[in-house]
Amino acid sequence: MIHPLVLFLLVLVVSFAWLDLQARFLSRAGIDENRWQDFAAYGLFLAFLVVFSSHASSLAAGIVGAAALLGIGGSIARQQGLGARGLLLAELAAYLCLVRAGVEIHFIQRPSGGYWFFSGWSTVATLIWFVGFVTLLRAARALPGLFQAVLALLSYMLLGGLMFHQKNSSPDALVLGLVLAGATTALWLRGHRGRAARTDSVAASLWAMTLAVLPVVCAIKRVALISLVTPLLLLATPVLFFTYVMITSYLAPNLASRRGARWAFRWNFSLERTVDLVMLFCLMGNMIALVYMATGNGLWAAGLALLSAVVYWRLVSFVLLADRTEHKRLARGEKLEILGVPFTVEGFDDVLKRVERMIDESRPHYIITPDALAILRTLQDEAYRDIVLRADMRVPDGAGVVWAADVLYESPLLERIPGVELVDRIAATAEQKGWGMYLLGAKPEVLPAAAQTLRQRHPGLRLLGARDGYFTPADEPAILEEINRLKPDILLVAMGVPKQESWIAANLQRIDVKLMMGVGGTFDVLAGAAIRAPAIFRSLGLEWLYRVAREPHRLSRIASLPLFVKEVLREKLLKTSAEASEDSKVAGAISVGLQAQR
Repeated sequence: MIHPLVLFLLVLVVSFAWLDLQARFLSRAGIDENRWQDFAAYGLFLAFLVVFSSHASSLAAGIVGAAALLGIGGSIARQQGLGARGLLLAELAAYLCLVRAGVEIHFIQRPSGGYWFFSGWSTVATLIWFVGFVTLLRAARALPGLFQAVLALLSYMLLGGLMFHQKNSSPDALVLGLVLAGATTALWLRGHRGRAARTDSVAASLWAMTLAVLPVVCAIKRVALISLVTPLLLLATPVLFFTYVMITSYLAPNLASRRGARWAFRWNFSLERTVDLVMLFCLMGNMIALVYMATGNGLWAAGLALLSAVVYWRLVSFVLLADRTEHKRLARGEKLEILGVPFTVEGFDDVLKRVERMIDESRPHYIITPDALAILRTLQDEAYRDIVLRADMRVPDGAGVVWAADVLYESPLLERIPGVELVDRIAATAEQKGWGMYLLGAKPEVLPAAAQTLRQRHPGLRLLGARDGYFTPADEPAILEEINRLKPDILLVAMGVPKQESWIAANLQRIDVKLMMGVGGTFDVLAGAAIRAPAIFRSLGLEWLYRVAREPHRLSRIASLPLFVKEVLREKLLKTSAEASEDSKVAGAISVGLQAQR
């Protein structure tokens, strides 16, 4: 057999050259090279596996057969629009092919010693292993380049265990480990050069399935267990990363704002930096697990984990955070976008001045006060997104919106304008200007109390009428007729998101009103049916936490907030990476110009 180091280097060099060659060919043909690089590398991996395995290798034949079933079945499932279920069926067929080739789990070692034998259940245990491992590993597809890096890391872990911890390793298993390490290293290095793309789902299943074969055929008990550490850490990474980001960019600035000026961080986010930090986190986790398995001392492992956590926190802060800033880079009145939803950099006084201008104009207007969940809804509901974008003004209602602007624009640009306070300020202005107001929405028992509160706070307010939101489509013409007869200048609609915005957009041209605004649960607060969070919670941006504590049924809505955070961080990553790429192009052009001058 060829020397292991020579085989590894041969696979690495040839794979890298092959990927570069196919990229050039596909680029000239006008085909997206990023989509096919994982398939190209996997095809060459299979070729090396067949060539260097023994002629009677059932392992190589089983992997080739399983890859064919998965590749063809996954492609058909995609073409037929079967989605994840179709891909899972193709994967199960491939796993059964591997079982027939002898890749099967017959027993596992007990933590206390001895073994558990799967008498008659080995096929089921093997399928559970493949499905679980592949599903966990596919989490690395979240970031371009991360999946390839994780493949390389796990290949090295398993190859090291195979070469140094297993005395009687199968030659075919060793070939599989070496070829897999060489091919995944080439794939990772190419992605590390800035050409990484989000891995295709079928390609990810092929690579993950092949990697899952190695612990089974090697029977390396400790290292096989280690192979699960990285996928599990990948699942924990988003939670830990979100925790870090929210503490650093949300809680810390809000705490500081109570002592002085509000500030925001400048971030050095980029896809490459993030992938490297995730990989370092996985590597540290593996090292801690190895220390525990080598020494059997939980205290040593716990101490190392604590030290690693402190060092890693400081390292992440050093790498990702440039500095903090209090200055504003956008002038008042200038627009910024959060996940495609534009906002205007304005404070309370500016918003009220715009309200006055809207009332003075002849055409109807409407205002929307989106919070983080409303912005997230615009990504999932095209009709609602269109309504939001057509609004005359979008007022940031919610600490999450302000946080998103801080992160994306690296300056404290937006001022939070809660709907309850905005309604109160508009009512005060309406009292001064003599504008008429009509209330629509809320429960029948809530609306009178809300109207009474407004009259008490603003005795001169012309409150022309009110109607609760529990009406049928048959009642709607009469309601519209009443509003048109009373001719209020302002119509406040409290039906909840997105119903209130949809109602406003549908009736904008049917009502003789200058300004309409969706106000959500404002009437409940005015009526005392809902209690606002204490001032300290509002100043820290934790009003949502107070409301969940008082009304646990809101937990289902709050559970969507991590998705908003994810989308904001994703946009920040893409934006920073695009800026870095543009900077590198500019730097390259300057370099070329300087060389030409020389």
